[in-house]
Amino acid sequence: MLKDIVVFVDPSGKGDEWLRFAATVAARYKARLVGVYVVGDPSPSHGHVRGQGAIQNMIVSFVIREQRKATSTGNRFMEIASQYNAKARFCVVWSDADTNRRIVQHSLLADIVVVGQRRPHGLPEHWSLESLLAASGCPILLVPAGWKEPVAPQRLAIAWNASKEARRAIVDAMPFLLRAHCVTVLAVDQEDDLPGIELLQHLARHGVRANIRHVDSIGTSIGDTILSEASNVHADLIVMGAYSHTKSRRLMFGGVTQTIAKNASIPILMSR
Repeated sequence: MLKDIVVFVDPSGKGDEWLRFAATVAARYKARLVGVYVVGDPSPSHGHVRGQGAIQNMIVSFVIREQRKATSTGNRFMEIASQYNAKARFCVVWSDADTNRRIVQHSLLADIVVVGQRRPHGLPEHWSLESLLAASGCPILLVPAGWKEPVAPQRLAIAWNASKEARRAIVDAMPFLLRAHCVTVLAVDQEDDLPGIELLQHLARHGVRANIRHVDSIGTSIGDTILSEASNVHADLIVMGAYSHTKSRRLMFGGVTQTIAKNASIPILMSR
């Protein structure tokens, strides 16, 4: 069951698309929604601000400005949560030497973390999806730009490559799978049918009825093939293991995770 959902909040209105989706999911699963707003770095550019007094005044102005922005962002977050009847709490992480640890700490205490597709995803600029997954081990629910679907996912596509990351994603997605109207396993370029059939049996023992589609990429990238097949089955959520290939292989051939995260038009639940 989902009990705690963390969503990183963008101070601009562009982040409302993933706030609303997170609130929808939280309300459906009666989970607590925790909004985390990470304040930027107040360090001045010495090319523009000179002198100790000027630097101090700039930092004070920054703090006052960010306090107002945090208040406004928190009010907007609580208003959106209230619209969907989601239990909610808002937290502010101020930028200091401990920022990274506190970002990870919030993620460690969540069943799922919701972020936006656009960088910086509601996180500091230097944080990537890969670094958040590696640091926290928490599944990430990536919401595409412009997503306005008002309901929690109903039709799921599982990207299955018989990896430990894919297996982890299925476990993390079980609350969604159990309530889905339709579940399709996408086995791309999998020569052996047996693992896919055994996966269907495993899901059935958990109460999840699923079907499987064996697909050949035939010259198309695996990531693009998964996106195309997910569209063919009208999926509104893709479940996948993230970064299951080595970094050198991703650099040489391109990464499936990066392709899907960049180009997806539906939400992605990814685990590692």
